Amino acid sequence: MIELLSLDELEHDDVADLVWGTDWARCAKRLFSTVSAGLGEPVALSSQSVREVLTCSGWWESRREFDQYDLPADGVKVQVVRAIVRRWLAANLDGGQQVRPLLFAGQVLRRFSDSNSVFGRWVRLLSSTELAEFRSEVAVLLARLDVDWQQRNRSLSVVPGSLLSRARFGSLALTSSVVDATIGAASLSGSGFVAGSTLLSFASSPSLSSQLDELGVAAVLHGLRTGCPPARIVMWDLVSGSGVAQTVDNDFVSLWCQQICEATRRISEIQSFFEPRLHGGPHCQKCPNFEYCPNADRDEYAW
Repeated sequence: MIELLSLDELEHDDVADLVWGTDWARCAKRLFSTVSAGLGEPVALSSQSVREVLTCSGWWESRREFDQYDLPADGVKVQVVRAIVRRWLAANLDGGQQVRPLLFAGQVLRRFSDSNSVFGRWVRLLSSTELAEFRSEVAVLLARLDVDWQQRNRSLSVVPGSLLSRARFGSLALTSSVVDATIGAASLSGSGFVAGSTLLSFASSPSLSSQLDELGVAAVLHGLRTGCPPARIVMWDLVSGSGVAQTVDNDFVSLWCQQICEATRRISEIQSFFEPRLHGGPHCQKCPNFEYCPNADRDEYAW
């Protein structure tokens, strides 16, 4: 079930308790280890890459060698905002003396600019005016978050980021970097684990229910780390101060496990020199091979 909510309402979770067998994580690990046996070369799958493979294997294949340095400027900006917000949460979870948002954003950006990371490269490309504007923009987001989520320092257990961002099964690695906070924890009952966690992801653009799919692999990884998937996933828009949430049930988790396995099988086919499955569609505009692919829908989707 998808619902609208405020961040402070996360504390008053009325989702029915869902019990997962104590062997769920062990069975999932065995499943992924089995399907990874067909891979000849190491492969890392995130929610995005799973979606790419299943939509059009050629789309995934054309992007497989992209690394963080190939990210467009907008993509790096989103990651920088996410990194600052996570540091803000980590610094302000104890309810102690808070650093002002504008000062905090400036301090983190200075540390980034002194590094050789992709964040540092991006920050150094900004002019002094652009940097000041970006710092102010981030400060507004931090101040808004502080107002929208006042309950975070009270009774909830909040951990910045995810409990597990990467898990390897032979040549298959499942990865996720979109969880900005993990709230609550599962409990152990006589029949299994009772889901009790919420995975929270921040966006800086209007949140849509379709964006919750970005947390699919993250939900699976959380279950592998704790013994059971989370109780819910939340996508929160820092700009509008609104978000969407979805209960994580067996259907959701089973679907993502199936999609991960099917994506892995299709990649193993490509590695065995089978022709990739090419399917034209709106995604063609995002594919690096748009101009050359014989299946691209250029007439309908051309710029």
